[in-house]
Amino acid sequence: MSSDEHCKECECLGVRIDELEKQLTLHVKYQQEAVNKAHGDLATRLEGMNEFRAALKDQAALFLTREELTLLHNAMQSQISRHQDVLNNWSGRIWALCGMLVLMSGLVSAVVTWLLERN
Repeated sequence: MSSDEHCKECECLGVRIDELEKQLTLHVKYQQEAVNKAHGDLATRLEGMNEFRAALKDQAALFLTREELTLLHNAMQSQISRHQDVLNNWSGRIWALCGMLVLMSGLVSAVVTWLLERN
């Protein structure tokens, strides 16, 4: 191989290396842009997830615990029971009053009839 041919091969090889270096540089640049975009998208997505998580945490803070619910339920059952007792008491009183009115109307009717028959 002559030195002229060797120089041409070296020159061709140098040109090829320069082209490959440009392609590699572009490839690395595009990969970095893709990574940056993916990073931005991920950051936006994580921010949305954190907002959702915070909203759930705020909502959960307003929930009753099982113990609180049990106490409130028992208190309400007790209050309902007392109201039922009062209602039953008044119902009994009304029945008794109605019974007394029926007896009194019968007694008044009997007295009026007796008075009218006597005259």
